[in-house]
Amino acid sequence: MENSKNIVTGVLDFYSNGYNWIRVAENYLPSNKDIVIHSELIKKYNLVVGDKIIGKYTNDEIPIVQSIEKINGENAENHINKCEQYDYMQTYPTKKLKLSSKNEKLLYNNFFKILELTLPIGSGQRCIISMPYTIKDTNLLYDIGKAIEKNNENIELFSLEIVENIDEINKQKEKLSQMGIQNEFVYSINGLQDVQIDAINLLCERLKRISEQSRNVLLLINDIGNLATLYNGDSIDNGILNKTVNNILNILSIAKNVREVGNITILANFKVKEENDFYMRLLEELEENATSKINFTDNCGQPNLDIFNSLTYKQELLLSRDEAKKNDILRKVIANYKDIKYTQELLEEIVKIIE
Repeated sequence: MENSKNIVTGVLDFYSNGYNWIRVAENYLPSNKDIVIHSELIKKYNLVVGDKIIGKYTNDEIPIVQSIEKINGENAENHINKCEQYDYMQTYPTKKLKLSSKNEKLLYNNFFKILELTLPIGSGQRCIISMPYTIKDTNLLYDIGKAIEKNNENIELFSLEIVENIDEINKQKEKLSQMGIQNEFVYSINGLQDVQIDAINLLCERLKRISEQSRNVLLLINDIGNLATLYNGDSIDNGILNKTVNNILNILSIAKNVREVGNITILANFKVKEENDFYMRLLEELEENATSKINFTDNCGQPNLDIFNSLTYKQELLLSRDEAKKNDILRKVIANYKDIKYTQELLEEIVKIIE
């Protein structure tokens, strides 16, 4: 995003107070560089929240967008008669996303093969990845995201991060940048609540606009627990729980198959505090509304797949006949092994055999 030489680049945001803004900041938070845009231009070009705008603005005391050159990367004039209506109704994914690589030495590669067979992730999936909060500094969510980006065409990777302290924001952004995740949106639970929630909602609308250009989006959310705290202040009141669940479900609900355009896939990490009643009830609600859930246990501080409590709904839509047969074999073999601590190691060995 930029704002120089009377040219503004930013994302359109509507406000109920009558002012509409082009948000210039990379994290979509309000800034003193934001530019007002009048409703006449919005109506002329059929603009909606989340549209990316490039335009010229005036030198007035309060700068105002004077003209629009580009909308979502296309000439503005092409947008005047745009009237497409997109069906965001939920459907189960039908296209499996590839995770594993031919390079056997890659970290997590055998684990990715397990997921592809037993817990496939599809384009448009809404997946909750839960693990105990005692598992520290795991990059598993990012590794899955990067594997999907690398092994599938036309995937744009985004990351929504909720950290505990404002001081951690730049540190987390630097970490993500080093991992090759450039589209990062990092917020803090002790920042301004309403302002940050508005920015997150604008991000969701922006991702919809991207998918409407036949571009596939993958959004990583780390982590749901901090996101819930941003909404509710860690209260366990039933009314606040219901409101928090609805707010988070509104974010997760953008993960859908959209006919004739791109899909939005969401992988959301939840570091669960089992002794916290609010967290457990929240996890239960979110898993009921997910299309996939992948659970991990703590094995000496490392994540260990709990396949007995993990599930991809309607996975038959994602697996070939041969893959479904291998999946049946694998699950029959492990049916009598309930020692979760060693299940993942067993799965990795079986996958090598039945490949």
